[in-house]
Amino acid sequence: PNPFSGRLHVRFSQAVRSAAIDVFDVIGRRIARTTTDDVSTTLFTWDGEFSDGTSMPSGVYLFRVQAESVDGSRVSHSAIAVKIPS
Repeated sequence: PNPFSGRLHVRFSQAVRSAAIDVFDVIGRRIARTTTDDVSTTLFTWDGEFSDGTSMPSGVYLFRVQAESVDGSRVSHSAIAVKIPS
């Protein structure tokens, strides 16, 4: 697992045209989504909040990152993240 406190950072090896982080609880419900269309992005941050802006409690979350690079190639990656108390 990838422990984090507060914010989760995803770094890309090259700039992306667009990217999205979907966050799921352990039963598979999507509970948050963050997107960007900043063509200079190499660091993408999820703020650790539900879609309604409230802070998520400590726990295990699944996340999926999907991105399109400036050359048009697409990448998708899934991982487990553990939010720890700040």
